[in-house]
Amino acid sequence: MSIRLRINNGSQELVVSSEGRLPYCIGKAALHSIVQPAGRVPSAEPGRVAGYSIYRILHTGPILVAFDMPIGRHVGINRVTSPNPGVWEIEAYCGGNPDEYGFDTQYPVDIWIFGFSKSRASPLGLVLHDENDGSISADFTQDSPLFPRAFGDGFAAKNGISIPEMRRPVGIGMPGYAAILNTRERWSIYTMLHIEIFSYWHRVSETLIKVGNKTAIRCMLDMEEDSKSIFDGPGPLFIIEGANLP
Repeated sequence: MSIRLRINNGSQELVVSSEGRLPYCIGKAALHSIVQPAGRVPSAEPGRVAGYSIYRILHTGPILVAFDMPIGRHVGINRVTSPNPGVWEIEAYCGGNPDEYGFDTQYPVDIWIFGFSKSRASPLGLVLHDENDGSISADFTQDSPLFPRAFGDGFAAKNGISIPEMRRPVGIGMPGYAAILNTRERWSIYTMLHIEIFSYWHRVSETLIKVGNKTAIRCMLDMEEDSKSIFDGPGPLFIIEGANLP
């Protein structure tokens, strides 16, 4: 009979298990570029397009992306890609001060990457191994293991997600709202105003996070009928304490 370690908190939630894997912070992603909103309104496709910022980090293996949540900004991750083996590229959004059409100015934001241990950080200390293949499940000698302090769902919590007071809340996860709207212009039977909207986290106070919708694309398209496509689903958000992250 094999021996497995499981640690539960006071609410009997599973915190650590030798059958799972505990991520730890492998470092902060480096800012590569910031792209501000560009294009004219109204104009044909692509019209006016929202800005973003690009970050990069080297790591072999799967990753989790965590981002700072400064008060007053709309923040989130647009996409994560691996252009080359061991290279991860993160497209982030950190916006504020919108223009007359709702396009935010983009600002740098701290991005941290979490991954799994492949070798122990120290010969001393507690390390858990998977009994099946001997890989490291949890290495408590690593700096900054991933222990969420709060969890919420942007879809379920329409009035916002309440979090405990922290020195520096850092988020993992994204809201689940997106919309594509095509509305006929009054002066044309064929030309449509095309708008794409995506949602981001908006930390409005020390302990309250809401979902904010931001314009991603605004242009004119040649179409004959109005149309609307909306997705509004679960949007999980894990909150960790980021004060001691590198």
